[in-house]
Amino acid sequence: MRFLLMLTLLASVATAQEVAQKDQTQSVKFLQAISGSIMVYSVDNDELFPDKAGAAGLEQIRSQYLMKPVFIAPFDKQSVPVKEEEKLTEKNTSYAYVGAGLSNGKGYTGGRVETPIAFEKPWLRKDGKIAILYLGGNVFVKNVKAENCLEAANALRKDNYPNEPYWDKIIANAQAIDKAHGITYQTQTEKTP
Repeated sequence: MRFLLMLTLLASVATAQEVAQKDQTQSVKFLQAISGSIMVYSVDNDELFPDKAGAAGLEQIRSQYLMKPVFIAPFDKQSVPVKEEEKLTEKNTSYAYVGAGLSNGKGYTGGRVETPIAFEKPWLRKDGKIAILYLGGNVFVKNVKAENCLEAANALRKDNYPNEPYWDKIIANAQAIDKAHGITYQTQTEKTP
């Protein structure tokens, strides 16, 4: 009996891991679709990326460049699908678009192919992994311990040319997304001993 219980437990753990991996793979595919749409948008707009942070930037590509619903990751139990006639808001997407103010080419305003332009909102996953879309179009899953978009952006900045000026835009975009979610930060002076 004990052996059967162990087998059942192991099987359920394996199944949960397979579901989590499948959900992450689907989310990576969604980010790849978003990447392709951003690149097409940039071709039509002097190589500039959507110029609004967060859901507003994703809304800029939604109607003309991305017809399929890819804004909510399978593991996201918080976001609500957007109705066709409504504008995309932060409550309608699993992804933080932080690429506003960057470009892809002759209108170059900063960024490298390994510059993050979007990522899964970190509070949606409890395992510390987030899929990240880079300016060059690649999507990678990394362990990023963060509770909000600002912490995620700062964690990604550490190993990615941290002194480059485009990070100021990415950080400001991450803060704007957090603000839209009602996330506030405690500063050093506000901390109590």
